[in-house]
Amino acid sequence: MDDWMRAVVRVWDGNPFEDGIYLGTAFFIAPGYLLTAGHVLDNMKERDFENVFLHSDLGAWEGGGIRRIRKPLLYSKLDVAILPLERAAENPYCIPLAAPGFRLKRNQSVLLAGYSTSDGSIETPEVSISGYLGGYDLDVTHTSIGKGFSGGPVLFQEKFAGLKLAGLIRLRAEDGTKTYLIPLDAFRNSLPEHALSVQPIRAHELDELKELLCHVGIDDGAAQAYFQQTVPDSRRLDNCTNGKFFQCCLDFLAQKQHTPPDQAPLLTFLEYCRSHIPQECESKLSLWKQKIATHLGVDLEEIRAKIQQAEVSSATVDPVVLLKIEPDRLIKEDQFSITAWFYPNGERRSLKDAVPLYHPGDNPRPFSKRKLETGLRGILHQAVRGLSTPRLEIILPIALFDWNPGSIQFEVRRGMKRSLGRLYPIYIRSWDRIYSDNDDYDYAQNNWLKKRWIDIFVQKEHLHCLLNDQGDYETLDYEILFDNLDLTARVFLALCALPADYEHREALFGTVLAAGLPFIFWSIEAPSDPDALHRELEVWLCTHNTRQWPEKLLQRRKEQATWNDLMMLYDNPEHRPPDFDYAARAPDE
Repeated sequence: MDDWMRAVVRVWDGNPFEDGIYLGTAFFIAPGYLLTAGHVLDNMKERDFENVFLHSDLGAWEGGGIRRIRKPLLYSKLDVAILPLERAAENPYCIPLAAPGFRLKRNQSVLLAGYSTSDGSIETPEVSISGYLGGYDLDVTHTSIGKGFSGGPVLFQEKFAGLKLAGLIRLRAEDGTKTYLIPLDAFRNSLPEHALSVQPIRAHELDELKELLCHVGIDDGAAQAYFQQTVPDSRRLDNCTNGKFFQCCLDFLAQKQHTPPDQAPLLTFLEYCRSHIPQECESKLSLWKQKIATHLGVDLEEIRAKIQQAEVSSATVDPVVLLKIEPDRLIKEDQFSITAWFYPNGERRSLKDAVPLYHPGDNPRPFSKRKLETGLRGILHQAVRGLSTPRLEIILPIALFDWNPGSIQFEVRRGMKRSLGRLYPIYIRSWDRIYSDNDDYDYAQNNWLKKRWIDIFVQKEHLHCLLNDQGDYETLDYEILFDNLDLTARVFLALCALPADYEHREALFGTVLAAGLPFIFWSIEAPSDPDALHRELEVWLCTHNTRQWPEKLLQRRKEQATWNDLMMLYDNPEHRPPDFDYAARAPDE
């Protein structure tokens, strides 16, 4: 028996082991949903739906026997019914759907599946498409089938990907000379969301893989790098102990959705790790992957091509769209302006190399926070047009650190939206500010810092302020400062005078960075040469001696979940920031 046959079951009015009446065929499209023809339930009233039973003698669900359904979803015009199970079946075989837009062609061979009688075996006749009934959007085959076939699947063999669902058996003609089939695209949009993705890897299949690879050790660093680059929601892997990370990866990815033709997280991970797999395992692993690919309806060649393309792309630099969002007013930050640049080759040596995309002068009125998404969406529609792999770098002011740009809904085509964080890699960066002579520092400190920052964004006990108006860094005990930051602070905000000499500036910033804290630095003094100060801090933060501190920040962020995936660093938009290689993708919506 082929594995896919487990997906096909009988539909009964009443208990089949008592006096139930056989109605027709149904099949799994998701672990908790089956599909059948609408007229199979025609003679049942709404109150009778609790009497609908599903029966399988081919192991559709563990334990065998019968299952009941909840109230079905009926689409009378389409003659389609969706049957939700009272409780989802464990490890069912769900027939993968053909790609959107797929249509059967004249003379194409398809496989029909169903039970023509209440007690016979499953039948799987191979028939040929002989025509199309345009007025009713029905395919036609000049082959007669049994009445009980109504509601069964129409399957076709896709090269390298196994059987796919192409439609639904409606009924046979009254004269018995032909059978009508409902094309998949006629009812695809009526299917529940769960049916649009193939189910996760089944438990026994995962056990087979684990047994096959039980003695294979993949370097934790390589595996972790893979997840940081490709899997935004992998935080629950953070607690995996050394030596077990690879097995944790298998468990985690086996539960992910696998969607034809090339969305198969577990298979993609195995391809990524192929150089670490011992030769003695290769042949058995290859057979396992091919079996799973057939079951899931995914194409291994497509997956390999996708990985190769990613490897080639990673060897070059993706284009960068840099967006800088600034408060329009210094103290009351509730209006914002946007400036955007485009770096075609991704190398951001200077703003002189950039192509201007948008300037605040293009829109004389600033954006409120409520309308900021609309403004950003409009700019990005123009900015990313024609770019296959752009990277978005967004510089935010502190007033927007609680805002996740990755959740913005972006229209990829008419009627279809995706969150920005799922479409493009997003790097969140801080907006730096050094006050000028004309700013009222006392007003900023008392009203903005104490009222706005502490009350709105973070609890007071999680905020460590270093206020040193005298600039007396020679008497500052850096060990005590480190202990305070390391043990009690979660967010560090420095609103202070700069140390006069380089040695004490290095000690101050080194202490903050060694504590592994995201930080924002402001100077409350107006420096004599702001540009020189920018350059000095840039050089200090980006020297080879500090290569490891972004990693410490990343680890601390994981441990304490500080603002999800936002990393806040001193930054100048004309210089590549030191967190460049460590920035995480925006979280999933």
